Amino acid sequence: MEKLSDFRILEIDAKRNSQGADAIQLQEMIENAIKNENASIVRKGDTLILYLEVSDGHAEFHCFNADTADNLVNNVSNFYDVLRKEGFKTAETDYSNPKINELIGRTTSAKNITITDGVHHTYLAKVVL
Repeated sequence: MEKLSDFRILEIDAKRNSQGADAIQLQEMIENAIKNENASIVRKGDTLILYLEVSDGHAEFHCFNADTADNLVNNVSNFYDVLRKEGFKTAETDYSNPKINELIGRTTSAKNITITDGVHHTYLAKVVL
């Protein structure tokens, strides 16, 4: 099977998540975050993960996924190893799809998931690395 390009991953993610952004807008957002916020991006399987340090030892991350749910769990779990090696102790991500709660639960037992906006059903997952 042919390896997907990073841009193809963004295209698939944009179609699956349909939050109004297309692949070009996602790519621009990632490039701006890397340039202006000192963010980094890693690829695990067919998942791109953008992350940045928001406070001492604490990272914020966002996944762009074209992989299966099971592979996403493995990809994020492997990403946690990257964060640990870089000295991070905790990480967080926000999302609106409640199905992600189960996936986060499969990546670690050390987590706290809260609803940040009850009207729009937005979630914030914090994990201890």
